[in-house]
Amino acid sequence: MPWSRLHSFSSALVVTGLILGGCGGSGSEAADRKPTSAAPSATATPPPTYSADAIEKALLKPAEISRGMQNLEISLLPLRDKRLPLCSLTGMVLPGKPDITIRQMNAPQDTHSEKKFAQVIVRYPDPATAAGQFTAVQGKIRACPKKQHVGSKKVPDQKFTLFAHDDTWKLSEDSVAGWSHIRGVEKQLFSSAQTTNNVLYFVYDYAFRGNVLVTSLYWERAKPSDSADPVAKRATDVLTKQLQKLG
Repeated sequence: MPWSRLHSFSSALVVTGLILGGCGGSGSEAADRKPTSAAPSATATPPPTYSADAIEKALLKPAEISRGMQNLEISLLPLRDKRLPLCSLTGMVLPGKPDITIRQMNAPQDTHSEKKFAQVIVRYPDPATAAGQFTAVQGKIRACPKKQHVGSKKVPDQKFTLFAHDDTWKLSEDSVAGWSHIRGVEKQLFSSAQTTNNVLYFVYDYAFRGNVLVTSLYWERAKPSDSADPVAKRATDVLTKQLQKLG
């Protein structure tokens, strides 16, 4: 091939190579420039909304709480006024007009420990309202004094007196069966002149999920040397069973 034609042909190859290189580049560079699809955004699961019928069907039967448990007429002071029980058996008024289920039980055959149980289930129209209420309950529970003396008090419309006692209060917060949970364990110490089993251990549980606030109060009589741990464990078992049935 003559030199002039060879030179023209070579020049054409160089120009073509430049054009191809500018358009496509190497295989690795092309792969690097491939568009990537955006990861789908996670959709938050909306909080559940419980119906009155669902709550009614999920209520624990007395025998599921403890052997020999029986339903009682409501006599606990805060429950009689449809208030949420707080430390030293005080009460918190529930704002608005929620649906409220209140129950009280005891195991009469167990005279030594006097196992007793009370439950308040509050159903609000929507999760946001329930969340606000649970926040208010948390504030009240956190404000309970760690120690206080409670004087004697006559119970209205009933022929007995609540004896004076000294209370100590311990608080914990966690989650149970997927429900937000706050607990107060209270030791009520009475005069030993009244009875040798002069301690009452109260376990106050407050659990929140969706549009529902579940409050339970489990208590037993004990000796001053007895630990509160077994009582708290039995209260945990009952609470967990109830929350699992509600789902």
